[in-house]
Amino acid sequence: MKLIIFSSALILLGTYFYFYGDSIERNLFNSAGLISGMYIVIFGVFLVLAGFLVLASQVFRGRSVIY
Repeated sequence: MKLIIFSSALILLGTYFYFYGDSIERNLFNSAGLISGMYIVIFGVFLVLAGFLVLASQVFRGRSVIY
């Protein structure tokens, strides 16, 4: 149960970083803001993917995809 809560927190945190980086990235007049916004968006996407992988590993625990 703790890992499901942890994965949900990762997904929410990644979504927050994605939208925060996207709002920074929209300020195109500042090139440093554009680059840092892109890094934050990429970091948010990786956090969301990690959260989904942890969630999937808990939901499908004990079941093999291959067999």
